[in-house]
Amino acid sequence: MPKWLIIVVYWLSGACLVAAVGYWIGEDSYRLSTQGRTAIATVTRIEKRTTGSGQNTQTSTVHHVRFESADAQIHQGVIDAGWFAPETGETIEILYDPSDPSTVQANKFLSLWAPPFFLVAAVLCCLWFLRPRQPANLDERNVPSSN
Repeated sequence: MPKWLIIVVYWLSGACLVAAVGYWIGEDSYRLSTQGRTAIATVTRIEKRTTGSGQNTQTSTVHHVRFESADAQIHQGVIDAGWFAPETGETIEILYDPSDPSTVQANKFLSLWAPPFFLVAAVLCCLWFLRPRQPANLDERNVPSSN
């Protein structure tokens, strides 16, 4: 198989991977930013969640919020507020999905777009460092003579 074909297939596969990861992570953010409604929510509780064990333990902070939707119903949701830290009782602006009001996100640029951006950037970095490379060509002029 020609090397150029391997490189083309590699980068096309990588582009598909980047598109899939970007869509998978960014779909909720995109949907909420285009179809969501804004509301003012009150942080009712802050919870630390731990996953994994041993050296793989990760802790994240989630904020339970309560808000009134456009139809005057009271709803609750959970946001991952890793990019800012509201306190219990504090109010924040959120975006919610009118068809599923439990789907909420803080209406802040970093909360909406940082996760997909950083994940896509990480995939691109991996693709760059794992890219197929041509072996260094040894030019006969640079090889010392064996006399």
